[in-house]
Amino acid sequence: GFGCLRAMAMGGRLFDGVVAVVGLSLGSPENKDVEAVLKTDITENGGSVMQAHPGMELPESVTHVIVTDLQNSVAKSAKAVGAKVVTEWWIDQCIERNKLIPLEDEVVYSPPESSSVPHMTEFVVCVTGYAGFRRHMMKELVVRTGAKYSGTLNRQCTHLVCFKHEGDKYSTAVKWAESTEGPAIVNHRW
Repeated sequence: GFGCLRAMAMGGRLFDGVVAVVGLSLGSPENKDVEAVLKTDITENGGSVMQAHPGMELPESVTHVIVTDLQNSVAKSAKAVGAKVVTEWWIDQCIERNKLIPLEDEVVYSPPESSSVPHMTEFVVCVTGYAGFRRHMMKELVVRTGAKYSGTLNRQCTHLVCFKHEGDKYSTAVKWAESTEGPAIVNHRW
């Protein structure tokens, strides 16, 4: 993307010394396209990439493992070689900012323990008051729990995550709650 072009213009060496194993499609074949983009982004910015496969033993040269959750077999073996386990969000933001970002900066840079939280699959969640990266991050966190994300507030929504208790979506949810059953109004700590 744009971040990749910017990093290349600045020397393309952002990921010098990074040896990444990309394991997004292990158990999730629908992630093949995302893997292809990540591989290109990493190599065009000076890193090298290995494709993960089931039962893979990681070489000690691996510095980063990119997975969707920590149940992934490659993620489980990363600790043995001292590799950092990251998400595609971390790669994207490193490129966007043209620097290696500490994993602790955002919760979405590290994969969740598992691909869903029990009972969350029953929820439809909408967010309001978040913009740009923060909005995308909130969407990612909702999806990580196993809940469904809705960009628009509708009667199927069970929860509205509000940055502040204000705005059109918030007012609508309050009105629905007064007249019938409306979505639970929560904040990001929920």
